[in-house]
Amino acid sequence: AAYGDLAYGLPADGFEETVEKLTRDDIVKKFRSNICAERGLIVAVGDFSTPDLLVLLEEKFAALPRCETVEVNVPESDTIEGSVKSGCVSILVGFLSK
Repeated sequence: AAYGDLAYGLPADGFEETVEKLTRDDIVKKFRSNICAERGLIVAVGDFSTPDLLVLLEEKFAALPRCETVEVNVPESDTIEGSVKSGCVSILVGFLSK
């Protein structure tokens, strides 16, 4: 009751009666509509060369399928470069859900 009708109040693994109704086609359709190039989001933090990393990411993610439709408004990112030499790089990859 704390979350009202918001999704936060729903069980993360769904309700048995609705999960039982899902078909393989339902799951494949949802996967294909969300795991695609236009919905990709990459965050890189650490000690790396921005031009080199961009080339690597373009190579690694070039094969991602294209989305059928996209209605996502993501603000432009800023690239911040500095001289910190930590020897550590973190790269997070995610996909925005519809």
